[in-house]
Amino acid sequence: MRILFVCNEYPPAPHGGIGVFVKSLAEALIEKGHDAVVVGYDPFVQARIEQNIHGVVVIRLPKKQFRTIRIGRYGVSMDIPWSRYKLSMEVEKSIKRFKPDIVESFDWSGPLWKKPSAPLLVRMHGANTAHQVYENKKVSKLLYYFERKNLQFADMLCAVSMHIGELTLSSLNLEKKSFKCIYNFIDTEVFKPGISTVRDARKLLYVGRIHPRKGLYELFLLLRFLFELDTLLYIELAGPYSENYKNKLLKLLPKDCRKRVFFLGKIPHQELPGLYSSASLFIMPSRAEAFGLTAIEAMACGTPVFMTNRASAPEIIEDGVDGFLFDINEPEMSAQRIIEVLDDPQKLSAISSRALSKVQKKFSKQVVVSENLLAYNAVLHADF
Repeated sequence: MRILFVCNEYPPAPHGGIGVFVKSLAEALIEKGHDAVVVGYDPFVQARIEQNIHGVVVIRLPKKQFRTIRIGRYGVSMDIPWSRYKLSMEVEKSIKRFKPDIVESFDWSGPLWKKPSAPLLVRMHGANTAHQVYENKKVSKLLYYFERKNLQFADMLCAVSMHIGELTLSSLNLEKKSFKCIYNFIDTEVFKPGISTVRDARKLLYVGRIHPRKGLYELFLLLRFLFELDTLLYIELAGPYSENYKNKLLKLLPKDCRKRVFFLGKIPHQELPGLYSSASLFIMPSRAEAFGLTAIEAMACGTPVFMTNRASAPEIIEDGVDGFLFDINEPEMSAQRIIEVLDDPQKLSAISSRALSKVQKKFSKQVVVSENLLAYNAVLHADF
């Protein structure tokens, strides 16, 4: 089977969850004897280039820059329609050349101008419209149009969680459409408890972008109470950040507590398992996650996860069984619960074991790649 992925953030281009997912799935398909081709924009390139990365054919396209013309208080640019038209043309060229069985695209911003000539699977990772609706913010009419159109193009819809699938279809007024939920996955041969890593009983960890959407403001309000309850606790935050936002967060804490917060910056992927394995508790304060990939990475490394009870979290964690869910709007109560958890090593150990088992059964590469192949086969054998 040959899959052609549409991806505008294939690593090492600037990337988020979609880029990480496509790279992981494409390389896993290669390992199983299938073929994978990726087509998408890359801001790093000035001309079209083609690469072979671990067996995956990657076609990187330069993106034409358009000036924004001001008409009154509105800005008009050809960027959005032109980039989608051009990308669709490149997809068609790749279909003719590589003859893929299936094209897989994503929902964010609705990247395609028209439906490809090969069967199309659109995976819902979290559309712009869905996030805006979830956060009660204004929806872009233009992105709404393209995102809705792209989902209507699809011969099959998949979602990385039930939460994001239902939210996306609802926000785009496509509730009658059906979708298949296939969770994201990790390689449990890479993410596993560190045998030689010493776990620090008073170390907390956060991994991800240092960004308001990730609930960092609320996390630091929680830390105020935590650091007062336990003078030995400290936290490391791994992920890209700006000095300006970092300083805003630190100002939420008393001066004598700021030295217990360590911003590590972006950590190389190969170093993450060791980092997860060194913490006693992983905290994920995000208000809106389509799927919490870092949560299952931590779980696979034997680190219990303390995660907000919103969005996709209840699909990943069963509270008090294989992790902990908390209300981000109750910092004092949540801080007290964290202390209770950290002071019960026996319970932490049991949670860790059950979390590790859950990841292997539900979120491992071996299990989830097989689920994706079944979905691809269903697209191929459907009568459209």
